[in-house]
Amino acid sequence: MRLMTRLIDSVEGLRGGALASGIHSHVLHGDPDVSQSVQRVLKQIAAPIVRMIKRWVFEGELEDVHGEFFVVADPTVSDDQFWAKKYTLNLKMLPPFISIELAKKILVIGKSINFIRQCCGNADWVMDAAQETAVIGMDTENEGAYFAELKRLETVIANVSNSTNEYLIRTLTQKYRLLDHCQALKRYLLLGQGDFIQYLMDLLGPELSKRGAQVYRHTLTNVLETALNASNAKFESPDILGRLDVELLQGSSADTGWDIFCLHYNLQAPVNSVIPASSMLQYQQIFDFLWRMKRVEHSLSASWTKDMNLGHEVQGCVPGIRPVLHRSQLVRSEMIHFITNLLNYMMFEVLETAWHKLVKDLNAANDLDGLIESHAAYIASIKKNGFMMKDSRDLLKQLKLIFATIIRFCKAQENLYTTAMHEKHVEERHQQLMQQQELGSSWGIPEEDEYTMRTERDTFGSNSKILRQIEEISEDFSTQFLELLEIVKKNSIRGSQSLSFLMSRFDFNEFYLKKTNPPMDADE
Repeated sequence: MRLMTRLIDSVEGLRGGALASGIHSHVLHGDPDVSQSVQRVLKQIAAPIVRMIKRWVFEGELEDVHGEFFVVADPTVSDDQFWAKKYTLNLKMLPPFISIELAKKILVIGKSINFIRQCCGNADWVMDAAQETAVIGMDTENEGAYFAELKRLETVIANVSNSTNEYLIRTLTQKYRLLDHCQALKRYLLLGQGDFIQYLMDLLGPELSKRGAQVYRHTLTNVLETALNASNAKFESPDILGRLDVELLQGSSADTGWDIFCLHYNLQAPVNSVIPASSMLQYQQIFDFLWRMKRVEHSLSASWTKDMNLGHEVQGCVPGIRPVLHRSQLVRSEMIHFITNLLNYMMFEVLETAWHKLVKDLNAANDLDGLIESHAAYIASIKKNGFMMKDSRDLLKQLKLIFATIIRFCKAQENLYTTAMHEKHVEERHQQLMQQQELGSSWGIPEEDEYTMRTERDTFGSNSKILRQIEEISEDFSTQFLELLEIVKKNSIRGSQSLSFLMSRFDFNEFYLKKTNPPMDADE
């Protein structure tokens, strides 16, 4: 009776797992008789806990009216947060004969059963789990017989855990095509589907050049559908294509459509447990950076095409334009070198490397948490090596500054093209007037010479506004690019191997290094 009094006093006010913990502390008593008596009491107290464990791991049911179990549910959690927040461990109710590792397995088993039932739409899994326990020889009718020994409890939990996790992963990867959705995100939000992105930029250009307030989502959605049908994306699964949508981000009054445009991919349960809303926001951030890069490449390509056409169109027609075109070509070549190497770095050394690791990790994952962690690591890798982390803010800021300078150059090239074509038409009209004057026995050579000199001096001469603008942009680009190389160099010295690769791409022959650090004269 004295023993019972001590036990009652030591666990006063406790319940459930906490009560079992209080009793368990007396099991290691030095008196064997006392220890055996405590064990008998503990067995009776543990029986309801064992029963709750059985209901939880075999049926996914919480039989816990009085809040005595170490697994607790939050009924306010929505389906998109089901896996992360619906069920948690209450360590205060964890009995000492169940380790934290085992408790986590128990939590995941019941959580998986409920996830399959509520998010995957398969209520039959409970029966499958019961069949699985029958195979391993579990006596589900005898509450305490099998769970009397801890090792046997761990064996049962391990077997049920493997069975449940295997089924859940198979459901996500095969029935709900998790890898296909990851592939779609890579193709469309990470710009991996090159022909589609090219068509999209060609078609969206006029709309996105408008002020943000003048851009409408329904117009862009129609363009998106046209680009999908015009590219190889039309062979994609209808389910995948139906998830693609246009989203317009919140921007400032100075932003254009290019700044607020974003592609969105709709995900529902259960896939959105692996790729949650927080990950989609990170995809949005990555898309914004890649989209800016692609726009720069697209603008330079369009500028080059127009420049080539302009050279043929105005050859011999517009005096003084050849040096301007030549200077523009040199500046554009440097810009193309920059953006091509940056894109290749992002597409191959960042995105493809991260993708291959993701596929490997997803195939090796043993449970849903493994799938979630694999995808989170994939996004983190892209952001880290793609200059989108806090420690790369200076680098990202410098890149965006260079992007803006290149866009300014492309706009100047557009102005050059328009001006040159105007001068060509003026020259053609002038020639027609001269021919008419000659036919009328009126000579106009001095007037032609005066016009030629004026055109060369005012429009494309060495002091022309267009040439000064190109030289100014060229100087800005060179300064910004050299500053970028310094930032890349400093970060690569701090141990970023990927930035070392980028540095070698930008300056493989040390041309820019020699520019910033000119060699000393032999006499010095």
